[in-house]
Amino acid sequence: AYGTYGQKNHAKITDFSLRYGKGFEINDNLMMTPYAELGHHVWKRDLGNTCPFAISVGCPGSEKYRHYYYGIGALIQNSPNQNLVLSADGFIGQTFSSEISGSGTNLVTSVGGFTSFSPQDLGDKSMYRLGVSADYAFTPQVHGNIGVDYVAFK
Repeated sequence: AYGTYGQKNHAKITDFSLRYGKGFEINDNLMMTPYAELGHHVWKRDLGNTCPFAISVGCPGSEKYRHYYYGIGALIQNSPNQNLVLSADGFIGQTFSSEISGSGTNLVTSVGGFTSFSPQDLGDKSMYRLGVSADYAFTPQVHGNIGVDYVAFK
């Protein structure tokens, strides 16, 4: 059942980042903010008991991927009216301390045995992120925000 559409696995992604920048007003409605960013990304995937006992040779139980990253970017914000702010964000950076680890069952090691592999180095690679968002102020205290980011790294 590995990788099939019907497979149900639990996964958790946790991202933390610290960003520091300075905003520059281009005109009354437009601001550009160059920034530096440092962050951490973790993806934990619990594969559970998805393999039948008869084919559990090498059947993984969980995987954990993580990396740190640093880089530079720019946020451009436009306010076409008093209640709406449109944003575009671009970032380019480098991952470091990238690794993967995991655990699961493996009949080759022992009948029904539990095996794991310690963190394996994945190397440092480039990464980038592109995003757009919109923020609407319904009242001074209540805002609605919608956005999408595309992130790529190896």
